[in-house]
Amino acid sequence: MPNPEQEIQQVKQHIATVCARREQLKAELQTGVIVPRVGLARLEAIDRELSVLDSRFKQLLTSGGYTALESASTLPVLKYLRQFAADRRTLAAA
Repeated sequence: MPNPEQEIQQVKQHIATVCARREQLKAELQTGVIVPRVGLARLEAIDRELSVLDSRFKQLLTSGGYTALESASTLPVLKYLRQFAADRRTLAAA
């Protein structure tokens, strides 16, 4: 079992991988490579996965003695999480 620092790194890598898949799917939706109904269902599944990863990431930061998001605000992984939240709001409004 990895120590908390190792798990943080693993979760960050997983978030980056899932975000890359999400960006690819968004591009396919925008160019019409994938039909909207299928693409949006896949996007929703990816967003649920990111939500779970986000919760785990925050839990690890908190349990590791970090001052939660205040210390983590400069981490690149949070950029992905903020973007996915903004994208969801945009899609919900469409």
